[in-house]
Amino acid sequence: MTLELKEFRDIVDADWGPGRMVPKPPTADELTTALQVLLVHQCIYASTTGIGRTYDVIRANQTFFEKYFGALGFDLVVSQRDQMIALRVPVPQSGQRRYDRRFARLRKDETLVLLALKLAYEEGIKAHEIGAGGIPGAVEISTNDIVDKLIAAAKTDAPDERRLLEILAGFRRKGIVQLGETDRVERVTPVTIMPGVEIVAPEGYVQQLAQWAVAADTEKRGTDTGEAPAIAEEDAPAAAQATDEQGP
Repeated sequence: MTLELKEFRDIVDADWGPGRMVPKPPTADELTTALQVLLVHQCIYASTTGIGRTYDVIRANQTFFEKYFGALGFDLVVSQRDQMIALRVPVPQSGQRRYDRRFARLRKDETLVLLALKLAYEEGIKAHEIGAGGIPGAVEISTNDIVDKLIAAAKTDAPDERRLLEILAGFRRKGIVQLGETDRVERVTPVTIMPGVEIVAPEGYVQQLAQWAVAADTEKRGTDTGEAPAIAEEDAPAAAQATDEQGP
């Protein structure tokens, strides 16, 4: 016998008729899929393809999803302005530990690309350059812009083209970016930064990343001056990303 939460069954079995001015209740499969989609992708939008009715199902049953993900230690964020639904990892309180935090840690190059995306997004917001491609809250840049940001802000060489696109594909799965068609002649790819970047890299995270990047650069140059201890890739600040990976 399948075990279910009472609230789950109440939603699926809700009364509904063609003449009623409320959305049709989801099936059990649709409700289960919506839970899985948000755990896997973390940030979804009204325009997200391939997720069925997930966006509408969550909006129509927000209290249920808030309670469910709240029990897992996440905050449900529903932004009508950005037409976004996302899972936010709360900032741990003093002494509080999250088991999933170690699975959310990014590699060094991924961390630096996230820093570049966050900086570019903030600049786009300040310049009122939002709504790229008709997507609410989105900012349009390119892979060349990311490279420039990495050199300027992180004082480091950018990953090669293949690796950069690989990193961006991972961020796309989290709802942080959308990727356009690569120009094979110019070797540049349009990148749309989605509002979800503010969920994964919340306020204060950029400062942590910038300090870490500077320290890492100092350590790299410190091989000649002996200024700083070695900084491992694992020492980068953990992104506030949800993960469905399981521990041992």
